[in-house]
Amino acid sequence: MNAEAKIAATRSDLAARDGVVIAFSGGVDSSVVAAIANEALGDDAVACTARSETLPAAELDDARRVADEIGIRHEIVTFSELDDPDFIANDGDRCYHCRTMRLGRMYEAAKQLGIDTVCDGTNASDPGEGHRPGLRAVEELEVFSPLLANDVDKAEVRAIADQYGLSVADKPSMACLSSRIPTGIEVTEERLTRVEKAEQLLRSWGFDQFRVRDHEGLARIEVGAGELAAALDPDFAAAAREHLTDLGFDHVTLDLAGYETGSVSPEETGSTGGSDDGEGVDLVQEYPQWLRGRGFIHSPRGPSQRSGGGPSRWAYQYFLDSTGLSPDMGASDPEPESDSDSDPVSVPVTVYTREDCRLCDAAIRDIGHASADADVPVTITEVDIDQDGEDLADEYGSRVPCVFLEEELIYEHRVDTYDLRRRLNGFNKHESV
Repeated sequence: MNAEAKIAATRSDLAARDGVVIAFSGGVDSSVVAAIANEALGDDAVACTARSETLPAAELDDARRVADEIGIRHEIVTFSELDDPDFIANDGDRCYHCRTMRLGRMYEAAKQLGIDTVCDGTNASDPGEGHRPGLRAVEELEVFSPLLANDVDKAEVRAIADQYGLSVADKPSMACLSSRIPTGIEVTEERLTRVEKAEQLLRSWGFDQFRVRDHEGLARIEVGAGELAAALDPDFAAAAREHLTDLGFDHVTLDLAGYETGSVSPEETGSTGGSDDGEGVDLVQEYPQWLRGRGFIHSPRGPSQRSGGGPSRWAYQYFLDSTGLSPDMGASDPEPESDSDSDPVSVPVTVYTREDCRLCDAAIRDIGHASADADVPVTITEVDIDQDGEDLADEYGSRVPCVFLEEELIYEHRVDTYDLRRRLNGFNKHESV
């Protein structure tokens, strides 16, 4: 059966129901089911997301956005896995206990809506992906899995999502936060919270494929192979250590083996695809965007090197090797080629200082280092708050040096050079201003 026939069969199966509630995470699998169900049943199809301590806030926001994109009714219900001692114990069946509670909450919502059928995004790739106790809960509760029933595998799910114009077509699968805690270590709200905040931080620094594992207070950072060079940067190491210890970790480490699915939990072992609740991802996730986010210049000659260009060259070569593209990015690059001969942007940076302030002098030096490393010029304006009126001195006197990037206050007392370099890399360096 070809893809079009599988879509038609899935649509027919859903249309035969009086209504369905879709267990909806906003990932690619459940989004495809929601899109087809919405097409087949209209208002009788309802996407339902279960909010709990193990669901990152960013994922809930994404689920809302994707439901709106599809145009399907979206309900949010709440429950807590931490009410179940078996889940807290975090044994090899943690996912079974979680999925049982989560789907049970879906059935409660369906009953309130007068709907008999709950369906999910389990696809045909999932049953062969190693130890997956969550699938046992799907079977026991008689959840309808239309993708599995019609032999739609993970690659076909992504192709269908792309055909429907879903923004999550290439979204990596996302496991719940409890998967960051090794089997046998109790799942607590404290551990879940610091893992979520740590991963929010890495995401804000531009990393795409990563996990922060919590080994009883020791943070083990895993990043994808293409991002390992960035994680080996001394500035990243210093920033990660400082910020993650502030979140409550006692030690912060980087796993040199890189990102690996199922590295702490047996139920994830061997998973390379799977439904929204699995850990599996494609090896390469939009490397052109990754390269652009780190200051590469796309042109027929390939990207330029920043100062200390080894990691940049390495990442670029990894991108080429992984995708099979030629060094001439050309049509493969979704953005127009930049003109390397145009005038570079000079980013305005304002620093509030005081006379004989050693921290201020250090901040100016750090800004210069970040500028050189990012290969993005900056124009630094120093403002002595003692010579510029009492208002500035009263407001900022205890906080200097204060650093403003395009009028936004981003640092006080010190400069985070790793973060600043990331911010500078976000500027288009080859548009004149």
